[in-house]
This record gives sequence, C-alpha cells and structure tokens, in this order.
Amino acid sequence: MTVEERAPKTVDDTIFTIRRSDTFRKTAQLVKKSTCMANRSCMVHGLMLMENDDELSLWNPSIRKSLILPCCPFRYAFHDVRCLLGFAPFSNDYKVVFFKTVDVTAFALRVAIYSLCDHQWRVKHNRIQVAAWCFEQLRGGWPGWRVVFAQGVAYWRPDELRCSDESIKLVCFDFDVEEISYLKLPDMEEKMFRFLFVLGGSLAVLGVSRVRSCIWVMEKNGGKVQWRQYWKGDTNLYVYGFFADYSYTTFYEIVYIEDTGMLLIQSGSELMAYNIRTNQTRCLGKSIRFVYVETYVESLVLHKGYKGAALASHG
Repeated sequence: MTVEERAPKTVDDTIFTIRRSDTFRKTAQLVKKSTCMANRSCMVHGLMLMENDDELSLWNPSIRKSLILPCCPFRYAFHDVRCLLGFAPFSNDYKVVFFKTVDVTAFALRVAIYSLCDHQWRVKHNRIQVAAWCFEQLRGGWPGWRVVFAQGVAYWRPDELRCSDESIKLVCFDFDVEEISYLKLPDMEEKMFRFLFVLGGSLAVLGVSRVRSCIWVMEKNGGKVQWRQYWKGDTNLYVYGFFADYSYTTFYEIVYIEDTGMLLIQSGSELMAYNIRTNQTRCLGKSIRFVYVETYVESLVLHKGYKGAALASHG
C-alpha cells in the first residue's frame, strides 16, 4: 500500500492507494479526512496509528473504522513524542507504546503501554539502562523515523552520530515481554551501507558496498539470534551511489517483493525500485508526494462485533 497526497479534496485529506506488488497497478483508493499519521511505520497487521489535534486513534483502512484512544498518562508535546504501534503475537494484542526519559544522567526510562485487549494504559519502568539518544530516531516530527516491525518486535537504529560503538547494534522493543534490548547486526567483511526491512516476516538487513550487495535474515534458534546470509551479488558504483543517498537519512521506507526480487524504496517524493537479481534501478514515481509505503494487510480488527470499544466510521 502507498499513502499519497495527490490533489486531495481538502488540505487535510490523505489518499491511501492500494497497488499490486507485481504490476504496481492501482486496485483501490481510500481517503482519510482531517487526520495525519502519528507513526511512520504505522501499519501493523492491518491497523494504523493516527493523530489529529492531539488525539490518538487506531484506524483499520479495510473496514474504515477507528477507535479513539484515551489520553496517555504521560504529558507530552506531539513534536517531541516517542511512540510505537505494535502487535504482540503470544497475547494476540495490539499495543501503543510511549517512551519517556525520566533521568538522562541515570538512563532511567518509563514506558506507557496501551493494550487494545484491556482498553487501558499501564506505566512501567524498563529494567535495563537506555541512553536518551537511543530514541532520537523516534523523535516526533511527521514523518521522520524508520522503524521495522517483525515477529512482535520493533527494531530501529540509534543515532549513529552519538552512539560510537553502538552503531553495530539495533535497539529493540518486544511487545510481548514489553522490554527494550539491543541486537548486534551481522558481521560484514567490508564497509557497507546497511538498511533494515522485512523478508518473509523476519527482520532482514541489506548491505551495499562498491562491489557487492548482501542480504541477511535474522533467525531465532533456542532463544539465540543468528544471522543467515540470504543473498549475495555484485553491484557497481552507480548502485553504490544510489544507496548512498538513502544512507544519510532516516526518511526512507523499504518493502521487499520476494517473487520478483524487487526492493521498493520510498524517500520524500520519490518511489524507486532496485532489483537485486538484475542489479538495476528505476523510478516508479516522482510527481506524487509519497508519505508512506508499506505492505497492505486486510484485517477485521475493530469490526462491528468487536466488544468494549466505541467505534467511528470514516470515509
């Protein structure tokens, strides 16, 4: 699915366009009125986190129903918010999570968690020390960060300008155990630009150097994390320069189409494609201001039979 702002009926409209992944042909289009997204990686298992006039809601574009969330127990300004939407597979629950640094010196962190099953917020302290700059990539401003959600965990890279040796790690939040941890990236034999995306439901890392590209897929075996090399191929200076432009910004989105070996890469007003098999790039659109690109998932969450919530309909 792509979210596009193209000749909207009003300045507050956001147009959601659904396209086939193989042909990129448009199959459906929805308009969401007077709202904006609160989370760049905001579609998780068919739900989207939305914000409008300091009001948070969960929206299901499949059935065009939304649920307004109660106020978060943390006081915050939206431009400084650090929040995530995720799905906890073991408890079968959608959760919205806010992070707040209590003491920057002591790395104390408080976490507010909204459960769609319980319809209430809970506040807890994280057990490990977490530096404030680990959340710089989640800082508000819309759009403006890159988070990858896979198998009940959100992954993002910390601020590389401030993390020194932490640049080899990812910050993770597990929506089932509701804890933050770190994950080491796969070892790379040479300096490569690295990008996170989802492949077959698992976290994957694309590495691109001047001469080759590699893809690693994360696997869990007995609770231990292992990286398996999924792909290795040649590149050239043109492809290296192509990815270099994206490596210096968090304003990008990557969707992998496994059937074709195509990577869709969105940044600003561009939607580009890179085929790892043919080592070719092409532009899919520049005239539209793409806000968000993600795999579309049909879902009945928030349908009329859902209990314990007041729903609103939106065209």
